[in-house]
Amino acid sequence: MACSPEIWSLKDLSDALNNKHKDGKKIAVPMFQRGARWDAGRERALIDSLKRDFPVGTMLFYSTTENNKTTYILVDGLQRSNSIRKYITRPTDFFLDSTISDALCSGLLDILKVESSDENVAKTRKVLSDFVRSQTSYANLQYFEPAMALIAAFGSAASDPALVRAIINPLQHYFEERQRQYNKIAQTTVPVIVYSGDSKNLPEIFDRINSKGVPLDRYEVYSAAWPNETRLTVANTKVVDAVLRKYDSMAAGEFEIYGYDPNLIRSGKKLSAFEYVFGLSKYLCQEFDILRFHSNLSDDEVNPLGYELIDACLNDTNHIPELYKKILEIKDINRFEQALIEAVRFVDKAVSPITRFKGNNRARNKIFHSKFQIMSMISTTFKEMFVGGDYAKPRPEWESVKDAIAVNLVHYYVYDILNNFWGEGGTGKIYSIAKPNRYAAPISPRAWAITLNGYFESTLEKSESKKVSNPGSCEYVFLTCIYLHTFTAIDQLSASKFDIEHLAPKDQLKKLISACNGSGLPIGSVANLCYLPEFDNRTKGAKTIYQDEKYKKIVDLAEVEAKYSFTKAEDLEWLDMPFEGEEEFLDLRRWYEDFLRTRFSVLKSKFCESLGIEIDESSDGEELHFTPLKERPKSKERKPSKRSEIVLSAIDRYQKALPELGLKRVSEYWCEDSVGQKYYFLQSKAYERKDGKVYWYAYRPEVFTDVEDCSDINVCYVFADDLRVVTVPRKFLLEHLNEMPKSEHEDGTAHWHIKLKMFNADGKVKLMVGPQKSHNFVEMENVV
Repeated sequence: MACSPEIWSLKDLSDALNNKHKDGKKIAVPMFQRGARWDAGRERALIDSLKRDFPVGTMLFYSTTENNKTTYILVDGLQRSNSIRKYITRPTDFFLDSTISDALCSGLLDILKVESSDENVAKTRKVLSDFVRSQTSYANLQYFEPAMALIAAFGSAASDPALVRAIINPLQHYFEERQRQYNKIAQTTVPVIVYSGDSKNLPEIFDRINSKGVPLDRYEVYSAAWPNETRLTVANTKVVDAVLRKYDSMAAGEFEIYGYDPNLIRSGKKLSAFEYVFGLSKYLCQEFDILRFHSNLSDDEVNPLGYELIDACLNDTNHIPELYKKILEIKDINRFEQALIEAVRFVDKAVSPITRFKGNNRARNKIFHSKFQIMSMISTTFKEMFVGGDYAKPRPEWESVKDAIAVNLVHYYVYDILNNFWGEGGTGKIYSIAKPNRYAAPISPRAWAITLNGYFESTLEKSESKKVSNPGSCEYVFLTCIYLHTFTAIDQLSASKFDIEHLAPKDQLKKLISACNGSGLPIGSVANLCYLPEFDNRTKGAKTIYQDEKYKKIVDLAEVEAKYSFTKAEDLEWLDMPFEGEEEFLDLRRWYEDFLRTRFSVLKSKFCESLGIEIDESSDGEELHFTPLKERPKSKERKPSKRSEIVLSAIDRYQKALPELGLKRVSEYWCEDSVGQKYYFLQSKAYERKDGKVYWYAYRPEVFTDVEDCSDINVCYVFADDLRVVTVPRKFLLEHLNEMPKSEHEDGTAHWHIKLKMFNADGKVKLMVGPQKSHNFVEMENVV
């Protein structure tokens, strides 16, 4: 009969695992087993079941005889056996403080003539717990030490022998009870099924009975099912070392691995198919950042990456259960490995501008792609490079297509992440897009346009008011593509670190949303993000790059605008507007979304320029054309800002309406008339109200610092919607500043809110003064 029942005590089980059984019985672990997987909680739960006389299941051994000595191979029950062995060997590791009752502590305190307060009970319990954990077992304990520790803890007379004896009595009773409980568990028996049939059936038996406890993953089942007899000679010592670490980590848990000969593996470098791919998986994960998946696995845990990647390279559909057949057919496994690594390096180099970009991470490169995306790129590249099982060198045609494929790979890398193409269904897609090779053809212009616009619109769907989402893979990849063109080689090699910063600061937007009782805004939209050098950026706190005067002194603001933010000061002036109440939340949303759309237009242009994609403006950006990366156009000069164009048009209108002034433009926003009066032109921000439009401006004293000696200064407020200009003497503004809303800054500066109101009924413009909600107006007649 192939199976026979036996009864084993837990003490016998533990001794046999430790090779210390009185009758010479020995239990070993098969090579296809995994290491210990139970955590301390599950181990304690098993021991608790034994204490409560609960059944703990059946063990399965395989009996084999060598040199007239029987060895039992543990086929099922490793986790339970390991927990039992730990308890039998060192039961005090499973000791729980809760087993020291309050009654025992109170009794000891009574002997010591100390109050039985909660604090003193806890103190007593700790003294006893510390003593237990310093022991390896409950047998033959000496109680003088804990008795003296209790006496010392409560300051009693240590020289009183009667007191020591009085304390020892309850301690001895308590610990003898612990020993009786241990003896009971040690003599507890478990049923064991001993199988003595054909050893070739063990893997299948192992698979079938693995339906409880911590289930095997499918790769651990393959470990049992793949043949172990045929061996591959492996040249890569790092692969071999990974396999040795697997078995050594299990042996370190005091298991004997049946059939394991470390010297054979170390010197002969002979591995089974499963062992080889196991080691190759560990090697690839360690060697290449783009394959650093499942890197936190223990030495004996399977990393599935190598199995999946090799299968994708060798098969047209998923055949991992029988992948070993393909592996054993390979004439030279080491040449195959080098060919695979060559494909990995090609893909790694192609996408490295994105994955290794300086701003991505402070320590190690971030991984933006999914495992299936990068495996798809590697496996299709492998198939393009090598055909027919010849892995000595790439096929001749490879040289003529590799440059185009390299460009396509980086484009698809970005495109698929922005599309979340690999978000669902990984393995099946790897095979479906390999025939024909998806990466051999460029992405269509129409597809790029849809993806970029769709990605941006998806970022507008966020509604954030208190918690703002951190940048994800899409944001990192999109921004990285943009900054590839602006970061210099020195930036990439420097020790500087970079932050992803919100141009419209999170805290300011949160406060405005709260003031308006708003539902939320897409604060984390990619159009609100930029890279900024970390050190300088963190000096300004929660202000914009334009609000913090200290920040503007330590950086070249023009360089920040050109290299990082791609903005002008007027792009963010709306943040200074006094938004309050639910009605004004709609204005806040409009201003913010207008800012996002305007900036995304700039970002999209830079994105396409950086990746070598040109936008045909005549078709509203829908038609995009590829330009090889090495021929990408040089950076174009930034066009004049929209604000500057509006102000210039307003000045031209002003000159024509009042030719007698002889008005001349002396700088971007300043003019001077024939008698030396100065005019400062400022564009408005407008928003609708039920009773007419309101135009908002910020009065900033620092603007006038260089012209303080001029007594006649006029502030010209430009209505951006129709280019009308309202001229207000600065003297008048200074007289009424204390009647206008004011925003103070942390650095001691401030700006005032100037509001002009247009009444639809009479078409006149009036300046709002006095408390903001009292609507006191000064009618302005000098409107051009």
